[in-house]
Amino acid sequence: MMNLSTMLQGMADDRPAKQLIKKWKHDEDSLRFWRASSNFVYVFTREGKRQFLRFIHASDNSAAQIEAELDFIVYLAANGYPAAKPVASVHGRWLERMADEELGVYYGVAFEQAEGSHVPLGDMSAEQLFGWGRSLARLHELSAGYAPDAGRPERWGWRDVMAWTYEVLERHREGEALREWNRVQAWLESLPADGNHVGLIHYDFQPDNVFDRGVQGDYGVIDFDDAMQHWFAADIAAALGDLDDFSDPETRAIRDIFIRGYTSARPLGISLEETFAGFRRFDRLYGFARIIRSMERVDEASAPEWMKQLLAKFRGHCDRRRGWFQEAGSF
Repeated sequence: MMNLSTMLQGMADDRPAKQLIKKWKHDEDSLRFWRASSNFVYVFTREGKRQFLRFIHASDNSAAQIEAELDFIVYLAANGYPAAKPVASVHGRWLERMADEELGVYYGVAFEQAEGSHVPLGDMSAEQLFGWGRSLARLHELSAGYAPDAGRPERWGWRDVMAWTYEVLERHREGEALREWNRVQAWLESLPADGNHVGLIHYDFQPDNVFDRGVQGDYGVIDFDDAMQHWFAADIAAALGDLDDFSDPETRAIRDIFIRGYTSARPLGISLEETFAGFRRFDRLYGFARIIRSMERVDEASAPEWMKQLLAKFRGHCDRRRGWFQEAGSF
């Protein structure tokens, strides 16, 4: 999640987008704002085909991490996995840098549009739920055999994420969250961490980022910008993150079909029943730190009304998380 002050800066007059799009072939006047969250995303066309420009301020992400993400996507695509591929710039590069004296440095990349159709979770058939799980298993199977080329950057791992989270929590003196950090860190250290269990995961394999191509277990996939070295089971927990209440029969049925799809292509390797809650605690802690960091250095007095409303929403969310951390016990 980007810093909200950076979000305001980047959206002002679309300046970074207008400068970066010059580095890719595109149809004139086709650039349009799409969304801003973890990155800025704009849609444009090239010879009538829809593509996406994604960029981020250098204070919110590094060139090395983006390059490592792109290397993984290219590897997946080369092995027949339908990840939306990056588009080379006019200079023949996947990643481009833009420096502005006032705005600072931005990193941009363009992507093809993913193949397939978006299907909301509530509209997925049993066959589509099965295919969603199978598609994630296929990604993990390829990830288990992936290693960056010598000299190429690597994506950060769960230890890096936990260290970053600790720094944010310490900076803001979040006592209850820091106690939860100690519990989560100790639990993660206790898990088996060999190549059968850990690899480069997507970490946002939710229905918004997968597109049904009409072939079971063959979903077009986007948004690898949260990818990290982590347990494969954590990717399953993140994919099913909106289905916390497994006591509900309908929710449990969705989970079970997804898992059947996954295990049709790859064994779980670790008990989901025993680890799901722990990985959700990791996600809550990391997400809490991301939200806190996003609100740093924001000048609320001069912020537009929509930003003030967003800040109020984030503060309420953080208060609820603090209460949850206070009540959380040991594993």
